[in-house]
Amino acid sequence: MPQLCCVSCQGLSLTLGGHEHTVRDAGGRAWTFEQHPYCGPIVLRKNGDPKARQPGSRSPFWPAYSAWQKAQAKPGRT
Repeated sequence: MPQLCCVSCQGLSLTLGGHEHTVRDAGGRAWTFEQHPYCGPIVLRKNGDPKARQPGSRSPFWPAYSAWQKAQAKPGRT
């Protein structure tokens, strides 16, 4: 069963559960996140809790996440 956690999302409190995904940025750093259908990615700490500070717009997480999204959208992926 997936681990559940609570986070704030645009003023709403949501209980999330879901698969954890890991991507690597261009520098080789691993980023683990949950993909929420409404809030998008929520980057996690090593213990599975959401990070208090999510990546900023210039973070190397975003290009890695974009590449992951494109790979997920390929035909034949579920």
